[in-house]
Amino acid sequence: MGELWQGVGERPLLVGLDEETKGAVLLRTGVITGWLGSAKQISGAQESAKNLITESIETFEGLGKSSRVAEGQIELACCYWREGAFDEGRVWLNEALQRLREKDIEFRAKALLQFAIIEKDSKRFLDALRIHTQAAPLFDQLQNYCLVGSFHNDFAIVLRNLGTAENRTRLHRPRFD
Repeated sequence: MGELWQGVGERPLLVGLDEETKGAVLLRTGVITGWLGSAKQISGAQESAKNLITESIETFEGLGKSSRVAEGQIELACCYWREGAFDEGRVWLNEALQRLREKDIEFRAKALLQFAIIEKDSKRFLDALRIHTQAAPLFDQLQNYCLVGSFHNDFAIVLRNLGTAENRTRLHRPRFD
């Protein structure tokens, strides 16, 4: 990316690239801007990320690349989540899920995981649990072990939070006497 993009706050160089590559570069630089901006607490980074990702969505819409549009919408939802704008994140995730086809398993899984994360961070643990439970069969089909691991990690956190919210300090394990 170094040839095309100099870093957070900078616009990527798109001259000479075809439209699909422009959309991909805009999406990747938007995603990286959002993550780096969050990790390094860079002022205005989420807004820059949203602008880049939105431009990528518009590019992919013009090309009729529905899956790539949904990918951008999922990433846009992540930006809103980082800002604490959970309702906006939910809107973008719903749009992405409506756009995705059955065969878009990895994008569907990613959208549902992000949805569950938003619900967890909103302290809506039962909604997060419902999403995790319904999404589990999708994650069983994935070969992306990083995404699968994130799913299991977040599912465990939701279960722990539910236990804490219900004042359960011990697991009740069945006895086999």
